[in-house]
Amino acid sequence: MFATRSFLTAAFLLLRNCERGTITVIVALVLPVLIGVIGVAGETAVWYELKRRTQTAADAAAVAGAFQRARGDSTNVVSSAKRAATLNGFTNGVSSATVTVNYPPTSGSYSGQPDAVEAIVTQTFSPMISRLFHSADVVIKARAVAEVKVIGSACILALHATASNALYFQGSTWLNNAGCVVASNSSSATAVNMSGDATLTAESIWTAGSFDPSSHPDQLVLASPPSTNMWALDDPYSGFNLGTVPSCKSGYTSSVSVNSNLSLSAGTYCGGLDLQSHANVTLSAGTYYINGGQLRVQGGAQLSCSNCSGTSGVTFIFTNTATPTSPATVDIRGGAIINLQAPTSGSSFNGILMYQDRRSTASDTDKINGGSNMLLRGALYFPKQAVEFTGDNSSTANTCVQIVASTITFIGNSTIYNTGCDEAGVIPLQVKGVRLRE
Repeated sequence: MFATRSFLTAAFLLLRNCERGTITVIVALVLPVLIGVIGVAGETAVWYELKRRTQTAADAAAVAGAFQRARGDSTNVVSSAKRAATLNGFTNGVSSATVTVNYPPTSGSYSGQPDAVEAIVTQTFSPMISRLFHSADVVIKARAVAEVKVIGSACILALHATASNALYFQGSTWLNNAGCVVASNSSSATAVNMSGDATLTAESIWTAGSFDPSSHPDQLVLASPPSTNMWALDDPYSGFNLGTVPSCKSGYTSSVSVNSNLSLSAGTYCGGLDLQSHANVTLSAGTYYINGGQLRVQGGAQLSCSNCSGTSGVTFIFTNTATPTSPATVDIRGGAIINLQAPTSGSSFNGILMYQDRRSTASDTDKINGGSNMLLRGALYFPKQAVEFTGDNSSTANTCVQIVASTITFIGNSTIYNTGCDEAGVIPLQVKGVRLRE
């Protein structure tokens, strides 16, 4: 009996030892596979994170390059894009990373589009544990395309690059600029400013400098929040050619004062024109050169165009052939009765109602303050001088006034519309933004 029990005990111990050996063998066979699976899973997570970071860098690079395009700077597109990629952890040629910038893009839906920028970021990753199953290096690649897109239009633009109060709404001014952006290219902390009880209704405010809307919460009616510290908008008339100024008209070789009914034809008026309070001057369509002096329109005076309808109109050119740096100016007083439109076709000055010589260095202020009796249609361009404006075009729903000047101050109630600008032949003041497309 004792011998039988000993035999069974020995047999049981032998069986247990065999099972342990089998498990050891199985574990030895399975463990590398488990380690490999865990390694692949871990490295896949690393690759996913690297892919996410690579895409972020590509997006940032494309947007940064497109911002340079929006600023009109094509020379720094690549450097700005690569700088953005570096800030996001990927420097071209460092740690097996490559950053390629193409403008226009060379692939995708925006291939060949001049206002688009393509950024491609790649990073080579050497597998570790997963190399047991994947011997080649892993290349993580991300691509992005950003496009410069017109997102709106402005009808007021102060061009001065540094002036404080470059765009200024003063005192009890009320400016209705619904549907239109007001803009300033100044980088000043007060590039756009308001004082007193000034009120502004507009699509938005765009400036290369700063503007604090919180200081005027009850005086702003904006469809979109202000855009500050942006890039300067393009001057739409920077390439305009003044051309040759014709000789003075007979009888107008020096300043002429008018205080009665008078009809005038296009030509050059040397020394300026002074329309007194009882003047009623009718213009024929064409170009009027004010060569030196000033176009002054007193309160009560009337100035209109006899045959300005359809596509015909008038353009005033303020210049000075004797002293180009001190061109003629304009002074329209409150109460003046003005009804003028720019030509829309058939002229070298289509869409331009008033143009002042860009060579000006004089610190004059041009005053266009006709108030509710003033109806203008076209662009008012004074690129090197200040403009003081009060006008009300509310009597018509299909008009277009565009003001582009060095600095612009609104001193009274005004209504400016941005409708009918295409029909008026006015070059659009494009507000360009950047959008990520691919």
